[in-house]
Amino acid sequence: MQFRIGVNLGDVVEQDDGTIYGDGVNIAARLESLALAGGVTLSGQVRDFIEGKIDASIDFIGEHQVKKVVRPVQVYQIESSAAGGADSSIKHTTQCTESCLRDRRSRCCRSPI
Repeated sequence: MQFRIGVNLGDVVEQDDGTIYGDGVNIAARLESLALAGGVTLSGQVRDFIEGKIDASIDFIGEHQVKKVVRPVQVYQIESSAAGGADSSIKHTTQCTESCLRDRRSRCCRSPI
């Protein structure tokens, strides 16, 4: 099974029942929809944070206007060969994300668009 992964840094609010929401969740869900099957897309904030810390090519794919967000979001994608697990840091990130998907609070990654 191949996942599409969208990663963003932002505010998230968690309710008592585990439901999460906020701009951080909204943008991550929109980034997920822009990813290729088996791919990873990042917001500009995440790219700035990880640049130079992983051995993978991060390519700018444009600015996208997302629903309920005033300003366009800069979107990047991790080179597909790296996202497939060739690099150990990417593989570790993918494993952590897959673990998150099994968690009840993973709706941030799987929200409907």
